[in-house]
Amino acid sequence: MVNWQQAAILNFISFFALVFLYLWFDQQLRGRISPQKKVKYERDQKIIFFLLIGLVLSLTMVESIFDRSRNTELSIHDGAMQMEAALNFLWRGKNPYAADYRATEFAKAADDIYTTQGVVIPNPAINYLIYLPANLLIGAPFYFLFRAITGFYDQRIIGLLSFVITLFIIDNLLTEEKMKRILTAALLFNPLFLWFFLDGRDDIVVLTWLLLTVLFLKKEKILASAAALGLACATKQTAWLFVPFYYAYLYFKGKDWRLVIKKTWLFPVVFLLIILPFLIWNPKAFYEAIIAYPLGITKNSYPINGFGAAVLLYKMGFARSVTDSLPIWKLQVPIVLFTGYLLLKRQKSQNSLANLVYHYGLILFVFWFFSRFFHDNYVGFVSQLFLISYFL
Repeated sequence: MVNWQQAAILNFISFFALVFLYLWFDQQLRGRISPQKKVKYERDQKIIFFLLIGLVLSLTMVESIFDRSRNTELSIHDGAMQMEAALNFLWRGKNPYAADYRATEFAKAADDIYTTQGVVIPNPAINYLIYLPANLLIGAPFYFLFRAITGFYDQRIIGLLSFVITLFIIDNLLTEEKMKRILTAALLFNPLFLWFFLDGRDDIVVLTWLLLTVLFLKKEKILASAAALGLACATKQTAWLFVPFYYAYLYFKGKDWRLVIKKTWLFPVVFLLIILPFLIWNPKAFYEAIIAYPLGITKNSYPINGFGAAVLLYKMGFARSVTDSLPIWKLQVPIVLFTGYLLLKRQKSQNSLANLVYHYGLILFVFWFFSRFFHDNYVGFVSQLFLISYFL
Protein backbone atom coordinates (compact mmCIF):
# COMPACT_ATOMS: atom_id res chain seq x y z
CA MET A 1 0.00 0.00 0.00
CA VAL A 2 1.40 3.38 -0.99
CA ASN A 3 0.48 6.95 -0.21
CA TRP A 4 0.51 9.64 -2.86
CA GLN A 5 4.04 10.81 -2.01
CA GLN A 6 5.36 7.30 -2.55
CA ALA A 7 3.23 7.04 -5.66
CA ALA A 8 4.88 10.18 -7.07
CA ILE A 9 8.36 8.70 -6.53
CA LEU A 10 7.27 5.42 -8.12
CA ASN A 11 5.85 7.43 -11.00
CA PHE A 12 9.21 9.07 -11.75
CA ILE A 13 11.18 5.82 -11.46
CA SER A 14 8.73 3.86 -13.60
CA PHE A 15 8.48 6.57 -16.21
CA PHE A 16 12.20 7.03 -16.78
CA ALA A 17 12.81 3.28 -16.83
CA LEU A 18 10.09 2.78 -19.42
CA VAL A 19 11.25 5.77 -21.46
CA PHE A 20 14.77 4.34 -21.54
CA LEU A 21 13.44 1.02 -22.86
CA TYR A 22 11.19 2.82 -25.33
CA LEU A 23 14.05 4.92 -26.72
CA TRP A 24 16.34 1.88 -26.91
CA PHE A 25 13.82 -0.16 -28.89
CA ASP A 26 13.03 2.83 -31.07
CA GLN A 27 16.71 3.29 -31.89
CA GLN A 28 17.11 -0.40 -32.69
CA LEU A 29 14.10 -0.53 -34.98
CA ARG A 30 14.33 2.81 -36.73
CA GLY A 31 17.31 1.84 -38.91
CA ARG A 32 15.67 -1.39 -40.03
CA ILE A 33 12.36 0.03 -41.23
CA SER A 34 11.70 0.41 -44.93
CA PRO A 35 9.96 3.57 -46.21
CA GLN A 36 6.87 1.49 -47.01
CA LYS A 37 6.45 0.50 -43.37
CA LYS A 38 7.23 3.91 -41.88
CA VAL A 39 3.56 4.98 -41.55
CA LYS A 40 2.66 1.79 -39.69
CA TYR A 41 5.72 2.17 -37.48
CA GLU A 42 4.77 5.75 -36.55
CA ARG A 43 1.26 4.57 -35.67
CA ASP A 44 2.58 1.71 -33.53
CA GLN A 45 5.03 4.08 -31.87
CA LYS A 46 2.15 6.37 -30.91
CA ILE A 47 0.18 3.47 -29.44
CA ILE A 48 3.15 2.33 -27.37
CA PHE A 49 3.69 5.85 -26.07
CA PHE A 50 0.13 6.18 -24.83
CA LEU A 51 0.26 2.69 -23.34
CA LEU A 52 3.28 3.83 -21.34
CA ILE A 53 1.37 6.89 -20.15
CA GLY A 54 -1.56 4.68 -19.16
CA LEU A 55 0.72 2.26 -17.33
CA VAL A 56 2.39 5.03 -15.34
CA LEU A 57 -0.98 6.52 -14.38
CA SER A 58 -2.17 3.06 -13.33
CA LEU A 59 0.87 2.58 -11.11
CA THR A 60 0.28 5.89 -9.37
CA MET A 61 -3.09 7.61 -9.46
CA VAL A 62 -5.23 4.50 -10.02
CA GLU A 63 -3.34 2.50 -7.41
CA SER A 64 -3.68 5.36 -4.92
CA ILE A 65 -7.46 5.49 -5.53
CA PHE A 66 -7.73 1.73 -4.93
CA ASP A 67 -5.70 2.07 -1.75
CA ARG A 68 -8.05 4.74 -0.46
CA SER A 69 -11.10 2.60 -1.30
CA ARG A 70 -9.68 -0.09 0.98
CA ASN A 71 -8.65 2.35 3.70
CA THR A 72 -10.99 5.34 3.92
CA GLU A 73 -8.78 6.96 6.57
CA LEU A 74 -6.27 7.83 3.87
CA SER A 75 -6.68 11.51 3.02
CA ILE A 76 -6.08 13.53 -0.11
CA HIS A 77 -6.25 17.26 -0.79
CA ASP A 78 -8.94 18.86 1.36
CA GLY A 79 -10.57 20.46 -1.69
CA ALA A 80 -11.14 17.05 -3.30
CA MET A 81 -12.54 15.67 -0.05
CA GLN A 82 -14.84 18.67 0.30
CA MET A 83 -16.18 18.07 -3.21
CA GLU A 84 -16.99 14.49 -2.21
CA ALA A 85 -18.95 15.82 0.78
CA ALA A 86 -20.63 18.45 -1.42
CA LEU A 87 -21.77 15.77 -3.87
CA ASN A 88 -23.21 13.82 -0.97
CA PHE A 89 -25.19 16.89 0.13
CA LEU A 90 -26.44 17.36 -3.43
CA TRP A 91 -27.50 13.70 -3.59
CA ARG A 92 -29.57 14.24 -0.43
CA GLY A 93 -31.19 17.37 -1.86
CA LYS A 94 -29.25 19.85 0.28
CA ASN A 95 -27.61 22.99 -1.04
CA PRO A 96 -23.82 22.35 -0.96
CA TYR A 97 -23.17 26.10 -0.62
CA ALA A 98 -25.35 26.44 2.48
CA ALA A 99 -24.56 23.06 4.07
CA ASP A 100 -22.74 22.51 7.35
CA TYR A 101 -19.56 20.53 6.66
CA ARG A 102 -18.51 20.15 10.30
CA ALA A 103 -20.05 16.67 10.65
CA THR A 104 -18.63 15.27 7.40
CA GLU A 105 -15.66 12.97 6.80
CA PHE A 106 -14.01 15.92 5.09
CA ALA A 107 -14.10 17.96 8.33
CA LYS A 108 -12.57 15.08 10.28
CA ALA A 109 -9.68 14.85 7.82
CA ALA A 110 -9.24 18.58 7.20
CA ASP A 111 -5.98 19.48 8.88
CA ASP A 112 -5.18 22.85 10.36
CA ILE A 113 -3.59 25.29 7.94
CA TYR A 114 0.10 25.91 8.56
CA THR A 115 0.68 29.24 6.86
CA THR A 116 4.01 30.30 5.39
CA GLN A 117 4.22 32.83 8.24
CA GLY A 118 4.29 30.04 10.82
CA VAL A 119 0.75 30.74 12.03
CA VAL A 120 -1.53 27.75 12.51
CA ILE A 121 -5.31 28.20 12.21
CA PRO A 122 -8.32 25.86 11.88
CA ASN A 123 -9.13 25.10 8.27
CA PRO A 124 -11.87 27.60 7.27
CA ALA A 125 -12.84 25.48 4.26
CA ILE A 126 -15.32 23.59 6.44
CA ASN A 127 -17.48 26.74 6.35
CA TYR A 128 -17.48 27.49 2.62
CA LEU A 129 -17.54 25.58 -0.68
CA ILE A 130 -15.38 27.72 -2.96
CA TYR A 131 -15.77 25.46 -6.01
CA LEU A 132 -18.16 26.55 -8.77
CA PRO A 133 -21.28 24.52 -9.69
CA ALA A 134 -19.87 22.90 -12.85
CA ASN A 135 -17.71 20.75 -10.56
CA LEU A 136 -20.87 19.43 -8.94
CA LEU A 137 -22.61 18.78 -12.25
CA ILE A 138 -19.57 17.04 -13.73
CA GLY A 139 -18.91 14.98 -10.63
CA ALA A 140 -22.53 14.07 -9.84
CA PRO A 141 -23.06 11.22 -12.36
CA PHE A 142 -19.71 9.65 -11.48
CA TYR A 143 -20.42 10.01 -7.76
CA PHE A 144 -23.81 8.33 -8.06
CA LEU A 145 -22.48 5.60 -10.39
CA PHE A 146 -19.42 4.67 -8.32
CA ARG A 147 -21.31 4.84 -5.03
CA ALA A 148 -24.01 2.57 -6.46
CA ILE A 149 -21.56 0.01 -7.88
CA THR A 150 -18.64 0.06 -5.45
CA GLY A 151 -19.94 2.02 -2.45
CA PHE A 152 -16.92 4.32 -2.81
CA TYR A 153 -16.05 7.49 -4.70
CA ASP A 154 -12.79 9.41 -5.08
CA GLN A 155 -12.89 12.91 -6.58
CA ARG A 156 -9.57 12.24 -8.31
CA ILE A 157 -11.50 10.12 -10.80
CA ILE A 158 -12.62 13.41 -12.39
CA GLY A 159 -9.01 14.61 -12.56
CA LEU A 160 -7.91 11.34 -14.15
CA LEU A 161 -10.73 11.48 -16.70
CA SER A 162 -9.88 15.11 -17.45
CA PHE A 163 -6.27 14.22 -18.16
CA VAL A 164 -7.32 11.43 -20.53
CA ILE A 165 -9.51 13.91 -22.40
CA THR A 166 -6.57 16.33 -22.48
CA LEU A 167 -4.51 13.66 -24.26
CA PHE A 168 -7.08 13.48 -27.05
CA ILE A 169 -7.24 17.27 -27.25
CA ILE A 170 -3.46 17.54 -27.65
CA ASP A 171 -3.58 14.84 -30.30
CA ASN A 172 -5.87 17.07 -32.35
CA LEU A 173 -4.38 20.41 -31.35
CA LEU A 174 -0.86 19.79 -32.66
CA THR A 175 0.14 18.46 -36.08
CA GLU A 176 3.57 16.90 -35.58
CA GLU A 177 3.48 13.51 -33.85
CA LYS A 178 6.80 14.16 -32.16
CA MET A 179 5.57 17.46 -30.70
CA LYS A 180 2.38 15.79 -29.44
CA ARG A 181 4.36 13.23 -27.46
CA ILE A 182 6.79 15.82 -26.08
CA LEU A 183 3.99 18.11 -24.88
CA THR A 184 2.02 15.21 -23.38
CA ALA A 185 5.03 14.01 -21.40
CA ALA A 186 5.93 17.57 -20.38
CA LEU A 187 2.42 18.27 -19.08
CA LEU A 188 2.02 15.04 -17.14
CA PHE A 189 5.50 14.88 -15.65
CA ASN A 190 5.93 18.58 -15.00
CA PRO A 191 7.20 18.48 -11.38
CA LEU A 192 5.29 21.70 -10.67
CA PHE A 193 2.07 19.90 -11.65
CA LEU A 194 2.40 16.17 -10.99
CA TRP A 195 2.61 16.35 -7.20
CA PHE A 196 -0.62 18.33 -6.94
CA PHE A 197 -2.37 16.24 -9.60
CA LEU A 198 -1.81 13.06 -7.61
CA ASP A 199 -2.99 14.79 -4.44
CA GLY A 200 -6.33 15.71 -6.00
CA ARG A 201 -6.02 19.39 -6.92
CA ASP A 202 -8.57 20.37 -9.57
CA ASP A 203 -6.36 22.43 -11.90
CA ILE A 204 -6.47 19.76 -14.62
CA VAL A 205 -10.27 20.05 -14.89
CA VAL A 206 -10.40 23.72 -15.85
CA LEU A 207 -7.27 23.29 -17.98
CA THR A 208 -9.11 20.62 -20.01
CA TRP A 209 -12.04 22.96 -20.74
CA LEU A 210 -9.67 25.79 -21.70
CA LEU A 211 -7.70 23.50 -24.02
CA LEU A 212 -10.95 22.37 -25.61
CA THR A 213 -11.81 26.06 -26.14
CA VAL A 214 -8.47 26.59 -27.89
CA LEU A 215 -8.94 23.46 -30.03
CA PHE A 216 -12.35 24.64 -31.24
CA LEU A 217 -10.88 28.07 -32.00
CA LYS A 218 -8.19 26.45 -34.10
CA LYS A 219 -10.80 24.48 -36.02
CA GLU A 220 -12.89 27.67 -36.48
CA LYS A 221 -15.78 26.16 -34.50
CA ILE A 222 -16.53 29.39 -32.65
CA LEU A 223 -19.90 28.40 -31.20
CA ALA A 224 -18.45 25.20 -29.74
CA SER A 225 -15.50 27.15 -28.33
CA ALA A 226 -17.93 29.53 -26.61
CA ALA A 227 -19.75 26.60 -24.99
CA ALA A 228 -16.44 25.11 -23.78
CA LEU A 229 -15.42 28.49 -22.35
CA GLY A 230 -18.77 28.74 -20.56
CA LEU A 231 -18.05 25.39 -18.92
CA ALA A 232 -14.53 26.51 -17.97
CA CYS A 233 -15.82 29.71 -16.36
CA ALA A 234 -18.47 27.71 -14.47
CA THR A 235 -15.75 25.35 -13.21
CA LYS A 236 -13.19 27.71 -11.70
CA GLN A 237 -12.98 31.46 -11.10
CA THR A 238 -9.49 31.65 -12.59
CA ALA A 239 -10.93 30.92 -16.06
CA TRP A 240 -12.70 34.30 -15.96
CA LEU A 241 -9.45 36.05 -16.86
CA PHE A 242 -9.34 34.03 -20.09
CA VAL A 243 -12.50 35.76 -21.36
CA PRO A 244 -11.09 39.18 -22.42
CA PHE A 245 -8.25 37.53 -24.35
CA TYR A 246 -10.69 35.10 -25.98
CA TYR A 247 -12.88 37.93 -27.24
CA ALA A 248 -9.87 40.01 -28.22
CA TYR A 249 -8.53 37.11 -30.29
CA LEU A 250 -11.81 36.81 -32.18
CA TYR A 251 -12.22 40.57 -32.65
CA PHE A 252 -8.69 41.13 -33.92
CA LYS A 253 -9.26 38.44 -36.54
CA GLY A 254 -12.30 40.07 -38.14
CA LYS A 255 -12.72 43.51 -36.49
CA ASP A 256 -16.48 43.03 -36.20
CA TRP A 257 -17.89 43.05 -32.66
CA ARG A 258 -21.43 42.24 -33.73
CA LEU A 259 -20.27 39.13 -35.55
CA VAL A 260 -18.18 38.06 -32.55
CA ILE A 261 -21.12 38.44 -30.16
CA LYS A 262 -23.40 36.59 -32.59
CA LYS A 263 -21.02 33.65 -32.88
CA THR A 264 -20.34 33.36 -29.12
CA TRP A 265 -23.87 33.63 -27.70
CA LEU A 266 -23.50 30.16 -26.13
CA PHE A 267 -20.83 31.38 -23.71
CA PRO A 268 -23.12 33.40 -21.41
CA VAL A 269 -25.98 30.93 -21.90
CA VAL A 270 -23.95 27.89 -20.76
CA PHE A 271 -22.36 29.83 -17.91
CA LEU A 272 -25.67 31.18 -16.57
CA LEU A 273 -27.52 27.87 -16.98
CA ILE A 274 -24.98 26.26 -14.65
CA ILE A 275 -24.56 29.13 -12.17
CA LEU A 276 -28.07 30.55 -11.81
CA PRO A 277 -29.83 27.54 -10.20
CA PHE A 278 -27.36 27.52 -7.31
CA LEU A 279 -27.32 31.31 -7.06
CA ILE A 280 -31.13 31.42 -6.87
CA TRP A 281 -31.19 28.50 -4.42
CA ASN A 282 -29.43 30.62 -1.79
CA PRO A 283 -27.94 33.91 -3.05
CA LYS A 284 -26.30 34.86 0.25
CA ALA A 285 -24.58 31.49 0.78
CA PHE A 286 -23.43 31.38 -2.85
CA TYR A 287 -21.97 34.89 -2.73
CA GLU A 288 -20.15 34.25 0.54
CA ALA A 289 -18.62 30.99 -0.66
CA ILE A 290 -17.66 32.02 -4.21
CA ILE A 291 -16.79 35.71 -3.86
CA ALA A 292 -16.53 36.92 -0.25
CA TYR A 293 -14.59 33.95 1.20
CA PRO A 294 -11.60 34.11 -1.19
CA LEU A 295 -11.55 37.90 -0.93
CA GLY A 296 -11.16 37.66 2.85
CA ILE A 297 -14.29 39.59 3.79
CA THR A 298 -16.19 36.83 5.60
CA LYS A 299 -16.16 35.94 9.29
CA ASN A 300 -14.00 32.86 8.67
CA SER A 301 -11.90 33.99 5.73
CA TYR A 302 -9.09 32.09 4.09
CA PRO A 303 -5.82 33.30 5.63
CA ILE A 304 -3.18 35.48 4.07
CA ASN A 305 -0.87 32.75 2.86
CA GLY A 306 1.61 31.60 0.26
CA PHE A 307 4.34 33.52 -1.51
CA GLY A 308 2.69 36.64 -2.91
CA ALA A 309 2.47 40.35 -2.17
CA ALA A 310 -0.17 39.85 0.55
CA VAL A 311 2.34 38.01 2.73
CA LEU A 312 4.82 40.85 2.31
CA LEU A 313 2.16 43.39 3.32
CA TYR A 314 1.27 41.26 6.34
CA LYS A 315 4.90 41.18 7.44
CA MET A 316 5.08 44.95 7.00
CA GLY A 317 2.24 45.34 9.49
CA PHE A 318 -0.69 46.13 7.20
CA ALA A 319 -2.65 43.30 8.86
CA ARG A 320 -2.44 42.22 12.51
CA SER A 321 -3.56 38.67 11.85
CA VAL A 322 -3.46 36.35 8.84
CA THR A 323 -7.26 36.17 9.05
CA ASP A 324 -7.78 39.95 8.99
CA SER A 325 -9.36 41.63 6.01
CA LEU A 326 -6.58 43.04 3.83
CA PRO A 327 -7.71 45.36 1.00
CA ILE A 328 -4.97 44.17 -1.32
CA TRP A 329 -7.46 44.52 -4.18
CA LYS A 330 -6.63 48.25 -4.16
CA LEU A 331 -3.17 47.26 -5.35
CA GLN A 332 -4.24 44.23 -7.37
CA VAL A 333 -6.92 45.81 -9.55
CA PRO A 334 -4.85 48.66 -11.08
CA ILE A 335 -1.84 46.40 -11.64
CA VAL A 336 -3.95 43.70 -13.29
CA LEU A 337 -5.79 46.26 -15.44
CA PHE A 338 -2.53 47.87 -16.58
CA THR A 339 -0.95 44.47 -17.30
CA GLY A 340 -4.08 43.42 -19.18
CA TYR A 341 -3.94 46.58 -21.27
CA LEU A 342 -0.32 45.91 -22.27
CA LEU A 343 -1.04 42.26 -23.09
CA LEU A 344 -4.13 43.08 -25.15
CA LYS A 345 -2.09 45.69 -27.04
CA ARG A 346 0.53 43.03 -27.73
CA GLN A 347 -2.14 40.56 -28.83
CA LYS A 348 -3.48 43.10 -31.29
CA SER A 349 -0.14 43.17 -33.09
CA GLN A 350 0.61 39.45 -32.62
CA ASN A 351 -2.79 37.77 -32.61
CA SER A 352 -2.35 34.00 -32.36
CA LEU A 353 -3.62 31.10 -30.29
CA ALA A 354 -0.17 30.73 -28.75
CA ASN A 355 -0.26 34.33 -27.54
CA LEU A 356 -3.84 33.94 -26.36
CA VAL A 357 -2.73 31.17 -23.96
CA TYR A 358 0.56 32.91 -23.11
CA HIS A 359 -1.10 36.21 -22.25
CA TYR A 360 -3.69 34.42 -20.12
CA GLY A 361 -0.88 32.72 -18.21
CA LEU A 362 0.87 36.04 -17.60
CA ILE A 363 -2.23 37.92 -16.41
CA LEU A 364 -3.19 34.99 -14.20
CA PHE A 365 0.24 34.99 -12.57
CA VAL A 366 0.01 38.74 -11.88
CA PHE A 367 -3.53 38.36 -10.54
CA TRP A 368 -2.54 35.51 -8.20
CA PHE A 369 0.65 37.20 -7.01
CA PHE A 370 -1.34 40.20 -5.83
CA SER A 371 -4.14 38.10 -4.33
CA ARG A 372 -4.79 37.30 -0.68
CA PHE A 373 -3.14 33.90 -1.12
CA PHE A 374 -0.71 32.56 -3.70
CA HIS A 375 -0.32 28.78 -3.52
CA ASP A 376 2.44 26.59 -4.91
CA ASN A 377 0.11 24.74 -7.29
CA TYR A 378 -0.70 28.10 -8.93
CA VAL A 379 2.85 28.18 -10.25
CA GLY A 380 2.31 24.68 -11.62
CA PHE A 381 -0.86 25.71 -13.44
CA VAL A 382 0.77 28.76 -15.00
CA SER A 383 3.77 26.66 -16.07
CA GLN A 384 1.36 24.30 -17.88
CA LEU A 385 -0.09 27.26 -19.76
CA PHE A 386 3.38 28.42 -20.80
CA LEU A 387 4.26 24.91 -22.01
CA ILE A 388 1.10 24.74 -24.09
CA SER A 389 1.63 28.21 -25.59
CA TYR A 390 5.19 27.27 -26.58
CA PHE A 391 4.03 24.22 -28.56
CA LEU A 392 1.04 25.89 -30.24
